[in-house]
Amino acid sequence: MLTMPSLAAALLATSAAQAPVSKVATPIPSHPDKLTFKPIVYEPPKAGDYRVVLKNGMVVFIAEDNTLPLVNIALTVRSGKYLEPAGKEGLADLAGALLRRGGTSSLAAEELDEKLDLLAAQVSTGIGDTSGSATLNCLADNLDEALALFVEMLREPRFQDDRLRLSKEQTLQEMKKRNDDSADIESREWNVLLYGEDHFTNRFATEASIASIGRDDLLAFHGRAFHPANMVAAVSGAFPREEMIRKLE
Repeated sequence: MLTMPSLAAALLATSAAQAPVSKVATPIPSHPDKLTFKPIVYEPPKAGDYRVVLKNGMVVFIAEDNTLPLVNIALTVRSGKYLEPAGKEGLADLAGALLRRGGTSSLAAEELDEKLDLLAAQVSTGIGDTSGSATLNCLADNLDEALALFVEMLREPRFQDDRLRLSKEQTLQEMKKRNDDSADIESREWNVLLYGEDHFTNRFATEASIASIGRDDLLAFHGRAFHPANMVAAVSGAFPREEMIRKLE
């Protein structure tokens, strides 16, 4: 009878005999300077191969990618906080948020949310200091319905009153916390030193400016920036290129 140590040794010997012979490991260089790597060859794509100008003047970059059954559309809009009228500080932030959250001309905000959820479509919008953005990510099979909702949202936002009130309340709550972090205070003061108090990045929303913003202000701000010739789009995903151009047209 084998003892426990003898049994363990026998099992190890059997395993070693059955194990495949491994390749000889590459010796480790004596110094990092002696490390060698295969050259990486990368040819950047030419933008002109993907650029399309639609009949309405909108510039679109289109790239087919069939890795996943998804379509992604990203818009960059020539807009920003620098376009806010005096006394309406905070308007760009509200317009950017409510473009997505505030419904469309034919759909209440809740209905738009429900339709996008049923399509598993992700839509986001926002407006920063010097540009705005809008994105759509959806399944390729749901593209027609999701794109129709996306376009209606961009063309005819509702800026629903109750969503506007909620966004204004949230903005006021955030304003109350903006001096809680010393780093935020230092950043603001540094920007004032760099650019001066009158620079648009140093014009901050106040309780009075937020209270003065109404739906008409949002519609006017939106109408000034959200038109085709003022946008650039990047579109990628699982679709035939010519078919996508037709859909966008």
